[in-house]
Amino acid sequence: MFIRSELKSQAKAIMRSKYFQMVLVCLIASFLTVSMLDISIDTEEKRAVMTLFGRVSQSVNYQKALMMAGPAAVLGLLWNFFVINPATVGINCYFKHCTYNEESFDDLWSGFKYNYGHNVKVMAIMELKVALWTLLLIVPGVMKAYSYYFVPYLLSDYPDLEADEILEMSEKMAVGIRFDIFVLGLSFILWHFLVAFTAFLTLGFGATLLQPYINQTVAQLYHWAKENRLEVNKESEFVYGDESNIL
Repeated sequence: MFIRSELKSQAKAIMRSKYFQMVLVCLIASFLTVSMLDISIDTEEKRAVMTLFGRVSQSVNYQKALMMAGPAAVLGLLWNFFVINPATVGINCYFKHCTYNEESFDDLWSGFKYNYGHNVKVMAIMELKVALWTLLLIVPGVMKAYSYYFVPYLLSDYPDLEADEILEMSEKMAVGIRFDIFVLGLSFILWHFLVAFTAFLTLGFGATLLQPYINQTVAQLYHWAKENRLEVNKESEFVYGDESNIL
């Protein structure tokens, strides 16, 4: 079982010499992963859509809301599949490489430059499976999401593997630690509160300043899970470990 404090200590040690570069990467990434809803419709139309779904309570044109909800949803899905998901692969690739001082800004675009179609396909299949499990019950959907937690990292490490192999690898890596991964995410909650309380001092960039710490900690978790849950033979072909060895 991984130890949260060790992962965070490792992340802090890595960040000392490259923190500002990491912040720049996260800033660029924030533009790549912005919601399509924010850039595709104007303020009035956005308010109408949000009112339709109960997000705000205002007097708006519901006919306009109905007309905008469909196109906005389609654009949002397309943006997510073809831009946000490949960008996520690249961002995770960058922080994964930081562990061994192998990072470069080129990593940020790797999800687009290398195996773009494959990255889009695998990430879409992953999200579809999570959505279908969520339709059954919320809890199975959440569990499946954590089972596929390492997929964006695995895509850059194993570009030749098919979608079902990548998903199965991630599931094996997450066996027995899904709740611990959830707790790891919760352990940053005080930092998020601090970001919220100091938003006026950081001009709204507090989340970007915090993101390198979170991303690098998760990258350290990936390396731990890969080392302790996967076996790679001398020919660099993936071999699943014996189920009895899964913690």
